[in-house]
Amino acid sequence: MKKFAHTFLPICAMLAFATLSHAQTAGPSGGAPPAGFSGKAGGRSGPQGLMKLTDSILAKLDLTADQKTKISELESKFKADGKALRKTLKADATPEDRKALRPKMLALTKEFRDNLLAILTPAQKVDFETQMKAELEKQKKARDAAKAGGGTPPPVQP
Repeated sequence: MKKFAHTFLPICAMLAFATLSHAQTAGPSGGAPPAGFSGKAGGRSGPQGLMKLTDSILAKLDLTADQKTKISELESKFKADGKALRKTLKADATPEDRKALRPKMLALTKEFRDNLLAILTPAQKVDFETQMKAELEKQKKARDAAKAGGGTPPPVQP
């Protein structure tokens, strides 16, 4: 029994410490957040967050088959264009490089939104805008609460 305890307990301790040390592994040097992390409610921002939020709102609208096809094509183009823009950044891109890409991504996002609204009927546009405004306000409140409390905001459910 003693031999078992002398063998088994150190192995358990090593596994426990390995697990804890893995969980506490430092992020990228320089204090930069990991790629894809925005620090905003919901965990993602930019094209990924926009698409997730937009899709959840569009699912609530009564879209025709033609509208669904056009929106699907628009989303595919938006994703491809966004991916192409992000590929222009090198792996060792500086914060200035990323900042320079922001206006291009914002223009791409505006183009997507304008084209999306052109596909919707006037009534659907009003419903879409109302729901989008409510979701964005909910996310803002979650971020503000997290800042006030000093913690990480909970994910916002669309």
